[in-house]
Amino acid sequence: MFYKIIFPIIFLPYFSFADFSITEIMYDLSGGDSGFEWIEVLNNSSSEKNLSEYRFREAEVNHKISFYSGSENISAGSRAVIADNPEKFLEIYSNFSGNLFDSSFSLSNEGENLDILNENLEYQDSVFYQKDWGANGDGNSLSLISGDFKPREPTPAEENSSEVLEEISEDEEDTDEENENFFQEESSLGISGLKKSGEEKNFFSANSDISLKVFYPENFIKGAETELFVEFRNLKDREVEVENVVWFLGNGDKKEGEKISYTYDFVGNYLVTLEIFYREEKRIFQFEAEVVLPEFFIEKIDFEEGFIYLKNSSEKKVDLSGWKISAGENIFEIPEHTYILGKNQLILKEEILNFSLSSELKTEMLYPSGLPYFSYEILKKTEEDLIKQELEKDLENNFYLQAQEKKFSEEVENFSVSEKEEVLEEEKKENILKNEGIVLEKNEKSFLKENLFIFIFIIFLIFLSSFLVFYKKFSSSEKTKKKKKALKVEDFEIEEIK
Repeated sequence: MFYKIIFPIIFLPYFSFADFSITEIMYDLSGGDSGFEWIEVLNNSSSEKNLSEYRFREAEVNHKISFYSGSENISAGSRAVIADNPEKFLEIYSNFSGNLFDSSFSLSNEGENLDILNENLEYQDSVFYQKDWGANGDGNSLSLISGDFKPREPTPAEENSSEVLEEISEDEEDTDEENENFFQEESSLGISGLKKSGEEKNFFSANSDISLKVFYPENFIKGAETELFVEFRNLKDREVEVENVVWFLGNGDKKEGEKISYTYDFVGNYLVTLEIFYREEKRIFQFEAEVVLPEFFIEKIDFEEGFIYLKNSSEKKVDLSGWKISAGENIFEIPEHTYILGKNQLILKEEILNFSLSSELKTEMLYPSGLPYFSYEILKKTEEDLIKQELEKDLENNFYLQAQEKKFSEEVENFSVSEKEEVLEEEKKENILKNEGIVLEKNEKSFLKENLFIFIFIIFLIFLSSFLVFYKKFSSSEKTKKKKKALKVEDFEIEEIK
């Protein structure tokens, strides 16, 4: 009798006693995958291992593993990342400080078999991942948790997250979109509110997966410091660092950095140009900066009640963050996120200003830089001040003539003797000449007015005499012509000359 012995064959997802096991797979990124794929391995042994001595088998090809950064020797219980392109990996995970190795592979989005081999090409671990396991284009990776691969938030070279991903309903997606729209709309309001420029995707030819976002105000305020910045993000919506950003502000000035602060001193429209350098590539981005005058001011100060009324005459809300109000040596800086809505006012009381308002002090509104923007002055017009003001006005026009007419009345006596003498001495000659000219002009006009009839009558007589002389001469000439025309032959007789 023969007995058939059946040996059961058990396929394990990974080898329990392998030196290295595959613990995380990033195989399908949103957008393009090229260069951004990676796997994570864990040292299961009890000793330090050099990962560069191992091989990564994918698509029936044994790929060499090369050290890139971190530590080449992986200690027991530690993890390492094997990336198709370490540079692109670091673009997504710019803060990564773990063990990073380079290899060359392209993971299938449909699923395939992956193996880790030792230096003798002996299998250490083998995983056949499948598309229906998840993490296909949604930003997640396949993470080994309790013996099974599950879609989780990527944690390269770190312990895999056991938190279960919540399924997002359509309603929640709509809510997220509304929230995003809310922040974009909110940031575009007001003179100083930042707005995002049109997002420019595939900005760099060296890496077509990077998009550019530029943040700048809808309008710049003359004399006010404004913050400008750019962001570069990859397909995972993670921030990417570039080599340098140069801002040409359109007024002959320039600054460097992804984030800058700048103040325009003059009203106008400026074409701002950004030069952006990334991997020896230079790209240009431009936008128009409109610089406008502030449309807010101190409308009124109630010294008795202790209030300052700030008025916004524009249609848009105004950000007053960093602006200052001074009264004498006292200065109050308006805190961040303080706004005046369009066609509205903001009332500040003494308790907020931390100083008392007084008509004896010059109250001003200052730019964030500290330079004066608007001055509010109180004119105390007592009866004495009004008289003095009127006399000063007369003095500017023609003090000498006014003084002659008023004969230094009681109002003029308010001035000191030295002041009168100084002004009189400086203007006496000039005013006398002007006075003589005025008198002559008046006399000439008066003489012409009084003798106008006589002048007209004399002109009439001259005209009449000329007319009569002309008429008499003309009549005499006509009579002579008529006589000449009346002679006939009979009027002549022939006389013989002897």
